[in-house]
Amino acid sequence: MGLLQDHEALVANVIHEAIEKRVKEVCEEDTGETSVLQIVKNWFTESVVPWMAMTYGRGVTDADVLQKALAPAAGKFDYHICKVLCEIRTSQIFDIIVDYPDSRIALTDLKECMERADGRGNLVRTLRKLNNKRLLHPGADTKDILTQYVSTIRCLRILDPPGVLLFKVADPIRRYLRCIVSNLVGDGSDLLEENEQVLPIQALNEPYEDYSDPQWDPEPNDAEPDFRTSKPGDIVSTLVSIYDSRDLFVKELQSMLGQRLLAVKDHNYDNEASHLT
Repeated sequence: MGLLQDHEALVANVIHEAIEKRVKEVCEEDTGETSVLQIVKNWFTESVVPWMAMTYGRGVTDADVLQKALAPAAGKFDYHICKVLCEIRTSQIFDIIVDYPDSRIALTDLKECMERADGRGNLVRTLRKLNNKRLLHPGADTKDILTQYVSTIRCLRILDPPGVLLFKVADPIRRYLRCIVSNLVGDGSDLLEENEQVLPIQALNEPYEDYSDPQWDPEPNDAEPDFRTSKPGDIVSTLVSIYDSRDLFVKELQSMLGQRLLAVKDHNYDNEASHLT
């Protein structure tokens, strides 16, 4: 223990640097098929913990006593693993969303690290900044913006099921998008995932608190005063919320469907009827 007392800061710095190096290496080699977080934790257990035992548990022979002696330091280093990985994945969040669903494992890692290292605020700031830089600019195609918005909804649902992160991130995109209806009624729309049910839009944006649900959780601490947990819904219902009111959406939809009907030349209305069901 004398070595620890004399060189505790030096030992911690060496381990911190080793963790940062290893996390970056694994992220660079990542193919999206395995959990980076689990790979780094396995490396830490196999390579670092034995060295820690010689340093932090010098002279201790009992396994239980050794485990207790290592626990405080191991907890701090585990936090550092999550913090470093959270920062890297947060800096990559725009591309992670672009690559969804292939990036689902990276999202799962980010969710765990974000909860452990309190990275929610940084994620919101980073994603809003990246959206403004890479998505919300005059050269971006509206359909690409809509596609990215749909992927953002799905990814942020994984990171934060209550929807606080989506509420904070989506506002600039919602303001930018006003041509949503043409995509909803267009041919070949793939806004719904397979087997995803479309729910009635009249339930849109209504406060939803099912206290009888055994899975119910209170709103996260970083939820803003005007945030309310939304009723779980499909992607289309979430997209409809881009409009400030349901009436505005209905009027826009009526106008768009009317234009499509007037454009039919062969009296074949079967395709148009499919948009009304």
